[in-house]
Amino acid sequence: MTVLPWNKASFYTSQDRKNGLRIKVMYRAGSVYSDIVIDPRFADYNGFVDRSLVFGIMDELIWYTIIMGLKKMSMTKKVIVEFYKPLRCNVSYRVEAAIDSVEGKEIFVTAWVQDTDGRDYIKIKGIFSEFKNAPVQDFLKSFDFSDSSPEIRRFFRSLGTN
Repeated sequence: MTVLPWNKASFYTSQDRKNGLRIKVMYRAGSVYSDIVIDPRFADYNGFVDRSLVFGIMDELIWYTIIMGLKKMSMTKKVIVEFYKPLRCNVSYRVEAAIDSVEGKEIFVTAWVQDTDGRDYIKIKGIFSEFKNAPVQDFLKSFDFSDSSPEIRRFFRSLGTN
């Protein structure tokens, strides 16, 4: 497993932002995931983890999944979100995403959140589109590769050069 690079400005992944989540996105054998524990400062009015926050984390992991699986930058086109149970603060969860299929220009993806016992909490089914002519190398200038392996650095630096 290896740590994927993180965007220095991202609320979700930046390791430098004191007010952010500081999640680490991991890659192992074709799988993109993150083990998360959400601080109580991100609770909603009922004391649970804010749903929009979790959706944002899942969307971020889908972006990484498409990069790692297809070497393409993408944009969210359409999502269906199923909330099964609310997430609690200070509890461990795993967020994971996978590409289901590619049909023409549409990328079908699923992301989910499970607890350490494998119980489902949230699931997203989405359609994503490739971000054509994205300024990939300019975009990657805002990424920090300090925790990433040399192989991952080479992989990301090769994006957009084909």
